[in-house]
Amino acid sequence: MKIKFLLILLLLPIFLLSEIIEIKQDGTGDFLTIQEGVDSSAINDTILVYPGRYIENVEIEEKSLTLASLYLFNPEDSLITQTIIDGNQSGSCIISRESENIIINGFTCTNGSGTQTAPYFPASYGGGIFLRESISSQVMNCIIEKNTANGGGGGIISYLGDTYLSNLIIRNNFASYYAGGLSSAYQSHITFDEENLCSIYNNYAAWGCDINITEQEDLRIVLDIFTIPAPQIDQHFISFVEFHPYYFSTENYLIEPVQQDLYVSAEGDDDNDGLTPETPLQTLSMASAKILPDSINIHTIHIANGLYSVSANNQKFPVNPRGYINIIGESEENVIFDGEDELPLFHYQLGEKEFLLKNITLTNAYEIFSGNAMWIYIDCQGALENVTIKNANASSTAKAFTSQLAYLNLKNITVRDNRGDNCFCTMSYEFEAENITISGARAGGSCYGGAFSLTGAYGGPDNPITIKNFLVYDNTYHRSQYLGGVGAMGDKRYYITNATITDNAAFNSTTTVQFSVTSDATLNLYNSIVYSDMQNEICLRHEPGYTPPVLNVEHSLIRGGEDGIFYYPDGTLNWGEGNLDCDPLFDLDNEDEPFSLSSRSPCIDAGTTDLPDCLLRLPEFDIAGNPRIYGETIDMGAYEWNPFSGNGTPAIPEKTSRIYNYPNPFNPSTTICLELEERGKVLLQIFNVKGQLVKTLIDSKLSRGYHEMIWRGKDQNGNPVATGHYFLKLNQDGIVRAKKMLLMK
Repeated sequence: MKIKFLLILLLLPIFLLSEIIEIKQDGTGDFLTIQEGVDSSAINDTILVYPGRYIENVEIEEKSLTLASLYLFNPEDSLITQTIIDGNQSGSCIISRESENIIINGFTCTNGSGTQTAPYFPASYGGGIFLRESISSQVMNCIIEKNTANGGGGGIISYLGDTYLSNLIIRNNFASYYAGGLSSAYQSHITFDEENLCSIYNNYAAWGCDINITEQEDLRIVLDIFTIPAPQIDQHFISFVEFHPYYFSTENYLIEPVQQDLYVSAEGDDDNDGLTPETPLQTLSMASAKILPDSINIHTIHIANGLYSVSANNQKFPVNPRGYINIIGESEENVIFDGEDELPLFHYQLGEKEFLLKNITLTNAYEIFSGNAMWIYIDCQGALENVTIKNANASSTAKAFTSQLAYLNLKNITVRDNRGDNCFCTMSYEFEAENITISGARAGGSCYGGAFSLTGAYGGPDNPITIKNFLVYDNTYHRSQYLGGVGAMGDKRYYITNATITDNAAFNSTTTVQFSVTSDATLNLYNSIVYSDMQNEICLRHEPGYTPPVLNVEHSLIRGGEDGIFYYPDGTLNWGEGNLDCDPLFDLDNEDEPFSLSSRSPCIDAGTTDLPDCLLRLPEFDIAGNPRIYGETIDMGAYEWNPFSGNGTPAIPEKTSRIYNYPNPFNPSTTICLELEERGKVLLQIFNVKGQLVKTLIDSKLSRGYHEMIWRGKDQNGNPVATGHYFLKLNQDGIVRAKKMLLMK
């Protein structure tokens, strides 16, 4: 009793000096708005808010006060829902900066859009409640819902402070980067009331949909309701940058995860079970939350053809996919995720493993961070196949695609008409790509590579980056640097074969190049074409304090030859065998296959298959879907020329029979040999380089086995043909093979 009496005596001056400031919208209180009450308050005052919807962004700065509804004296839940602070999408509902002992009690905070932390950076944080350097804050008995932040902490964020949370409902909030619900950042400490439990559920973000904690070693998260059961929680729902262990407990949950394939349709419904094509979900976000990853038995989310956007069917972006889950669209052309020039689209976060993203188009993405259409983050391991990224835009240093410290396999990727620092950037440990087309980029940042920046600062030279069938054209760079196309930098070995890099440009520059190899990098270039109407094609750039770059070139066409290499100030060039300095003679009339080879191109059969081990597995097809090797050997560039290509479909889908001739070259006769694996209808014809029919040799059924005949160099009418290349075309039951021959008189 003596102790209690002494405590009352100590606190009595505080009680006597503080007062209650009443906020009523009917004019009978001290003020009409909450902000007026806060501005007039003294230390330890109570701002008592009567029921109503207050459309405000309440700012508390360097204060010590209690902000409460009538719930403070009458704990009825209806008073929470009746006392609303509406942020009106013009900032956080409540902002507290450099304050101490702030108590927020008994409100619904909604429609907030967050607070910028720096005037030069447009990201916003803490859509509902923003706490910065607020010591010993308490937030209790509140509903925090339907708030947004384009940075982090859609519901509530705490920076550099201690926050106590009690009896909160944090739901249906959104952040385009991290922590849709609750975020604790930069030496903040969060304490959950373990008797008056909070509920956090159905929030969404690219990283940690419900909760993100950057650093806290003794965290205990004890909740009433969470989105899914505790045993199934992963970083899709709760993410931790520092990976500290934490305790988690929840009594109830909204979604029962399933371990099987799910189906999504633009015409679906998130109240469906999603287990069949007839009962699809509507949003990929719901499917990602509902499917349970299994590293042994990997399941797939199947996406039906359709347009997926916020306005069309309530999609949530960026998609926050999960490891050990495949996302496969019905077709690349018709499964379209549209950011509507407002949102990023896909974000694979820390450590996602064995994922596949296939058959989709990403368009109209917008982001203030790196990777505005696609961002694949640290330690991810997965694959992208048949993906188009187009019309992405960036407000600062974002790209259409970014991978950082990841292990990736990319196949059949088209990136076109994007804006940003550069269009495509990888800073991966390991990176293997096949059939990559980048065009129409309008870059304006500081990275090396207006179209494609290969930044090998991680993983070291023993983790190579390999690219096969690489087409880069019509990209521009709008800064004082000199680079319009591709840049390779960092302590890495790059192996590129069959690239066509042409028609790229840089503005505001005295020297323009299409390919830059920068300090510490070693680039090995094979079977490639680097050609445009520029002063120099390739630059070796050595920056002080780093090892000079190394460029090894073999069997490639470089405009200007060795003189087409620009040294700034130095580097090492190893000019190998088979290189050319001449016009590649592109087929400029072929709009479907830009910068493919004409029949007169010196690049035909000028490549080599004697490649390093990491490149030995050549693609089966070229970048247009035609056989990768046709004729004597591989061509230079991204395309393989043959007279039957041009429709984008393989001329030789599989090896069923063999066709060859000897001698070759020949004059005037050659023996044509057929080895048929099965009986069937055979059409064997000879064409000239223009694709015109010269002679039909066989048009009948043949038995399985070996057949031969002699062609004496005459056409269908018995007239001798001219010196030049001719082509044998074998069509057996719809399966086509072809062979090039040379008649020399």
